[in-house]
Amino acid sequence: MKECAKWVIVSLALLVPALPAGGARAQQSSLADSIAAADETTEDEADSTRVDRIKPVWTSSMRAGFSDLSLGSTMLIKLDPGCDWLVNGSVNINKQTYRGRDVEGLSETMTANATKLLPGLFMFNAAMVEMYNKKTTLGMSRYGKDIVFDSKNINMKMTVDRKFLKASRSQIQVNGSLNRGLEDFKFDSEMMGGAGGFLGYSIGDYLDVCGGIGASSSRESSEIGPVKFDGLTSRMDSIGAYLKCGKGKEKLIDAKYTRRKGVKRVVNLPKGNYLQVLDDPESALREESHRRTENFELKSFVQPFGFLSIRVNFKHGFSRMKNMVDERLDRESENSEIATTARYQYASRGTATVTIQNAKSSDDRGPQSISSYDEKAKSVAVSISHLFADSLSVSIRGASSLKQKFFKKYEQNPRDADVLSYYGSALLKSKLFERISVVIDVSAGRYERVNIDRSLSGDNRFEYNYKLSPSYTVKPSGWIELKQKYTIKIDYTDFVYRAEENFLNRNTTVETMASFRIKSSITCRFKHLYLLKDTGSYRERGGGERAYSPFGEDIDNDLGLALMYTPSEGFEVLAKADFRNQKSNQLGDIGGRTGVISSVMYDSGGLVLGFKRKRKFAGKGEVDLDVSYVRRFGPNLAEIAREYWDVDASITYNF
Repeated sequence: MKECAKWVIVSLALLVPALPAGGARAQQSSLADSIAAADETTEDEADSTRVDRIKPVWTSSMRAGFSDLSLGSTMLIKLDPGCDWLVNGSVNINKQTYRGRDVEGLSETMTANATKLLPGLFMFNAAMVEMYNKKTTLGMSRYGKDIVFDSKNINMKMTVDRKFLKASRSQIQVNGSLNRGLEDFKFDSEMMGGAGGFLGYSIGDYLDVCGGIGASSSRESSEIGPVKFDGLTSRMDSIGAYLKCGKGKEKLIDAKYTRRKGVKRVVNLPKGNYLQVLDDPESALREESHRRTENFELKSFVQPFGFLSIRVNFKHGFSRMKNMVDERLDRESENSEIATTARYQYASRGTATVTIQNAKSSDDRGPQSISSYDEKAKSVAVSISHLFADSLSVSIRGASSLKQKFFKKYEQNPRDADVLSYYGSALLKSKLFERISVVIDVSAGRYERVNIDRSLSGDNRFEYNYKLSPSYTVKPSGWIELKQKYTIKIDYTDFVYRAEENFLNRNTTVETMASFRIKSSITCRFKHLYLLKDTGSYRERGGGERAYSPFGEDIDNDLGLALMYTPSEGFEVLAKADFRNQKSNQLGDIGGRTGVISSVMYDSGGLVLGFKRKRKFAGKGEVDLDVSYVRRFGPNLAEIAREYWDVDASITYNF
């Protein structure tokens, strides 16, 4: 029943209000989301509130860093009044201030939730949320202004679980909500209601059919200054169904279909500089948007032999939004994709996989847009994975793809292009002598972009990517561990019709790490990172010969040390130090030879001293402290970031 409810009611996609996030008004969510959340809350809270009828929990917290300070307090109360009722509520207050700036934020949240559950019969849930958020903005257009969100939401729903019409499983749900709130400069009020249900039939262990319908409607009003937009009614109808045929987790046929259709009436702010509505509320538009979406998915799994399996997956989606006022927001898209994967086990420890994909999509962004396009994509991927022994495995993968994009208004936007790509990689993992493990990762790729129109052919180019990354780990004893990783990465771009336009980027990285457990309570860690990056191009030197000409190089050395001391459980003292040296050289021709034209070098780093402490007290409370003193240095640090305390502390008490 749960599997059917979670999928089919999602497919109904009714407009059910959810709790707002960040002070915004309630958003639309699916009916299944409400059911799943209610079921989870009921089960979890039923286990945790049966002992005491009233269970208050209070938490106070403080968080401080170099940029801000936050103080918060939360009170959570769980009630078990009996008669299969579960009630909980919470109050949360949080205040945030910023160092060096006259900016502060305040958020307050109050929630209440009541649920009555009779298993196998019905569930009723009522929830209320009130949220207030205020923050001073630093945006140039409204610098120093307060942005306020203040919303109130009430939501009720009834779910009936009974078997109707001789179904194996069925469900009916009715819901309603009321949302009111201030969103910065706009006040919204909305009433919503919806109903939906499904029927499911099972025929033995091989056939499972489930289908459902749903409908919802809402009425909304918006006020912007003295201007009021009333009577904004919306509706949405939906239908969903699935069919599964086959035994086991992988089905011979697994088909799903969903459709939504309706109209949404809203107030849209002016496109572009929407803040102009502050001075001219009448510039807001009363929009009527007609929407429709359809999705179909068909999966099939066949295993004719124990060593061979074939999986086929087909998807088709359609979406359309038609606006009666602003046609610039119109959009219609359609996509289809079919993928076939064959898995062949050629040995007891070796498998080969081949995947072929073919996709087609269309995106139409309205009559005024020149960005509408059609796209086709084809790809083939082959992978081989072999386990030679418990300590040695190899994985090899190769792929090729072709993507073609055609713009509908070619004369105004002649950016049609073909993109071809070839990619290969290999991964080797080995463990030697039980104390040494080695990983080698190698990859190479080639990408070609061909612009169809002659006016853009100068941007036709080849891109090459190479990477070699070996690493090893050594554990000579139980108290020491050593790791080292080398990485060489090369990116090269060559424009076809512009010989002088080619660019090479190379990165060489060496990362060394060591961990020492001096005693059971003392651990020391060491890390060093070396990075060399050079950039350049291949230039013609006469006779058609091209030679490499470097532009610049960057050298980065990063050293870090950390010492952790744990004298007892829940108590840790730590000390960290890091030092970074960065050097950037600009290279050029000096007397016919390549040399350093200019160089910039600077050092940075810092020290962290602190402790972490977590301890329970009185059998009902807990203190959690994470306090550190931080001192940093470097040429680009603000004064407030050079020396500060980093604190994350909280106190929780269960009454």
